[in-house]
Amino acid sequence: MKKKIFIALAAVVVLFSIVFTGCSGGVSQGKYDQIVDQLADAESQLTQAQNSLAALQAEKDDLDALYQDTITQLSGVTQQLNELQAQYEFIGLTDAEIAEQIVINYEASHLYERDVYDCNNMASDVWNMLKAQGIDAVIVVGSVEYIITDIVQSDHAWVLAEVAPGEFLALDATIGHAFTPETGSRYFRGWSFANPADLKINDDLRTEYNAHVVFRNLLNNEANIAAGLYSNSTTQAEADKWLSLYDKLKELKDDQEALAINLMSQILALATEL
Repeated sequence: MKKKIFIALAAVVVLFSIVFTGCSGGVSQGKYDQIVDQLADAESQLTQAQNSLAALQAEKDDLDALYQDTITQLSGVTQQLNELQAQYEFIGLTDAEIAEQIVINYEASHLYERDVYDCNNMASDVWNMLKAQGIDAVIVVGSVEYIITDIVQSDHAWVLAEVAPGEFLALDATIGHAFTPETGSRYFRGWSFANPADLKINDDLRTEYNAHVVFRNLLNNEANIAAGLYSNSTTQAEADKWLSLYDKLKELKDDQEALAINLMSQILALATEL
């Protein structure tokens, strides 16, 4: 920018020279040619300065991009260092203190997103972190808001960490909090799974189970309608038609019911009721 101003000033000085010379009676051809050469040189310098500025701007853009990449890399390194620091901070702590610190740290650095990265995923992560510290744990499904009697009614998942022989802490990764039986009794009721793999199988089985139950209920409703139409038939042919439909719907309903019962037995075989 300074070079541009200098060149502009130089051009102005030359122009003023022309004006002043003209007032005194005109400019000789030689002097005129010299001035033209000076102007051409000034324009050349201006073009070079503009090109240099463009090159510097491109270099600045490259440096900005490199800076952003470096910041991103440093962020990743910082996170790794924080995780390592957190591990070292466990030195000298009891298993109960380690378990509580794990769930607090985890919740502070992870975002719950329903049906995307929810309680099942988060409980599996905390289970894994406890195992890395040599602490036995299981993953539990159930409800901390309602009293339920069926595993398929479960609406939440958390971890039970064995912090001493026969002594457990319930760790809810979605809120970053640890509970004892005295402070969170509902966390100690439910169905437990030995590891995240069994929990994942349970989730898949429950999805299939729910689909069969929905279809079974739909078929049952249709069968009831057919039964009503059969009861209100006015002719034998009409009665036979609705009875045949009822029998077919009931057969399909019974098939879906049998599949659901089989899936439920698989679900219960994976889980241990607390």
